[in-house]
Order: sequence, then C-alpha cells, then structure tokens
Amino acid sequence: MTSEWLTLLLLMSYLGLCVAAVLINQRLLKVFTAKRPDLVAKYLPEATVRNRHPQKFFFFLKPSAAKILAGEAELLKLRRYLIWLSVCILVFLLIIVIMMILVVATQ
Repeated sequence: MTSEWLTLLLLMSYLGLCVAAVLINQRLLKVFTAKRPDLVAKYLPEATVRNRHPQKFFFFLKPSAAKILAGEAELLKLRRYLIWLSVCILVFLLIIVIMMILVVATQ
C-alpha cells in the first residue's frame, strides 16, 4: 500500500517539475521575443514558428545565452530558474534510478 502512494507521489513530483520548466521556458521565450525581437531573429528564428521546437528550450540552457541576455535582468532571472529546474529534473531522475537499483538489489 505504501509503495503505491510513494510511486504516485514521485510521479506527481516529476510531473510538477516538468510542468514548471515548460511554463518558465514559455514565459522566458515570450519576454525575450517582446523585449528583443532583433536578437530573436538573429539567434532563435524558430521562436516565430507556432509549433514546438526543441531549440526553443535548449537555446536558453547554452552558456552563450547568458551573454546574449546580459542586458536584461528579468531574462537572466528566468534563465536561472530554467537552469535550476533542469538540474532538479536530472537529479530527480538520478535519485529514481538509484532507488530502482536498490529495490532490485534487495530482492
């Protein structure tokens, strides 16, 4: 019974982290396109297309994006949140893998 609740809790935690990362990325992209359309056209032409593209997410994770966004404090703050959430997702997945290995090893 406890393992079922733990599984559901872990799944909901992972879902929450992923949804938060998507929302922060959308907000960052919206603010970036509103404040700096010249840089968007130069560095992120996929931003003007309505369909999903992974480049819209990975662009802000690159170290070069910090230099591009250097003049805007709000954009840098959102970028830091996005990087923090991405690291949290990776750490969370690593913890899940370790837990699964421990469960398999104890059986």
